Amino acid sequence: MSNWQLPEGIDELTGDQAITFEQSRDAISASNYAEAYSQDVDFYSFYRSLESYKKSFNQQGDILILSPDSEFFRYFNPSN
Repeated sequence: MSNWQLPEGIDELTGDQAITFEQSRDAISASNYAEAYSQDVDFYSFYRSLESYKKSFNQQGDILILSPDSEFFRYFNPSN
């Protein structure tokens, strides 16, 4: 994720300015993601799966009980 910074000369945002800035930032991020995703759907699907795995197993001792042919593990199943 990018490190967002306020435009030069602006030290802080308040009220509606902050909301508008956040909405603009989120819209730009969504647009960038959609553009990149559409260029290589398989890669970004794989990437999102890796992110999901990382979030699911983020602490020592985490356990997830699933069928080996679960859609969650589709990229680890050699028969696919």
